[in-house]
Amino acid sequence: MSWRSLLLPRRRPPGRARARIGCVALALTCLLAPALALADDPPAADADAPSTNKAASEALENQGREAYAAGRFQEAYRAFESAFGQDPRPKLLYNMARCLEKLAKYTEAIEILQRYLSVHRQQTGQDPDNKAEVEVLIRTFRERAFDALPEVTIASSPPGATVRLQPSGAVLGNTPLTTHLKPGIYKLRLELDKHTPLENDLVVPETGKVRVVLALKSTVRLAALSFWCNIRQVKIAVDGKVVAVTPFSGRIDVAPGRHQVSLSREGYSPMEEIVDVPEDKELQLGYHLDPLASQSTWRSWLGWPVLIAGAGGIGGGVASGVQAEQYYRGSPDFETWASWQKIGYGAGGAALGVGLALVIWDAVRDNIPEADLVPGPRHDKGSKLVPLGPSGAQEQP
Repeated sequence: MSWRSLLLPRRRPPGRARARIGCVALALTCLLAPALALADDPPAADADAPSTNKAASEALENQGREAYAAGRFQEAYRAFESAFGQDPRPKLLYNMARCLEKLAKYTEAIEILQRYLSVHRQQTGQDPDNKAEVEVLIRTFRERAFDALPEVTIASSPPGATVRLQPSGAVLGNTPLTTHLKPGIYKLRLELDKHTPLENDLVVPETGKVRVVLALKSTVRLAALSFWCNIRQVKIAVDGKVVAVTPFSGRIDVAPGRHQVSLSREGYSPMEEIVDVPEDKELQLGYHLDPLASQSTWRSWLGWPVLIAGAGGIGGGVASGVQAEQYYRGSPDFETWASWQKIGYGAGGAALGVGLALVIWDAVRDNIPEADLVPGPRHDKGSKLVPLGPSGAQEQP
């Protein structure tokens, strides 16, 4: 019996017509294997095996064909399986595989198709005519079986780590990677140059998606410096090399240990010091630079003349007092000079106080031009150690 007899009438065309039809059918089967994988009825196998209980097997086979046509694929599979138990014909294995395909049990379908090829060779001594189609189906089912597994995404910080399955050491790929794995518990090992290998358990559920992000620890000893300065366009140098210009909000990665730090800008007092940065720490440094020369404002321009005028007023008061002593008390001349004395002391003292206040105000104020100041909140002077976080992109001037 031909494998095509499962879905075709029992009657065969005679002679050459039958041979031509067989060739055409075989060619179409090989070319259209994916389409046949979705056929409503299972195609037939190539050959029949010797029967042990042929009548019972054929009855069960007919029940399986009817159930398959009605879409009851689990029932059809059981019928074909029972029929094979009565009469182990290879085509029944093929039909069982097509039922498993409809049930999306692709791994089991592959095993049945491989068994179909083996049983056919054992019983007939040759491969079935639809071997090419079966091999296409096996490849297709493998792809579908892989895609049907739970999706697993593995990422690492930093990326680029090699992911291995333990204890076999099989490589899944490099992070970030997305693959499919059977449900279960896996032991992963991540390896990346200059980082400590990391082993971690991965639990893959029956359904759904899994995403894990694993952090790798660098074996390179690291530390960092960060800076804040109140003045714009200040050059920051570490160990004699200019690394940034203010304003700068990034960080400079350095080796742990002692480093020379210097800040400089024309017109401002330079700063230089030696700092010690521990391993896995970031040293945050804050600096306030002062201008080298004080710049006078209207306060000084007004204060000094008023101060001089005040001193002159007091001097005039002293001279008026001396002149008043030349006359008798109560005399008109005495009263006149005494009045000028009071005016000199009062006006001069007030002017002296105002002028002195303006000069002192101008001297103690923050006389840095607004255009030179870094915008935003002011930071305190000094240093602060914080844990070293993940390295980010450095901001360059």
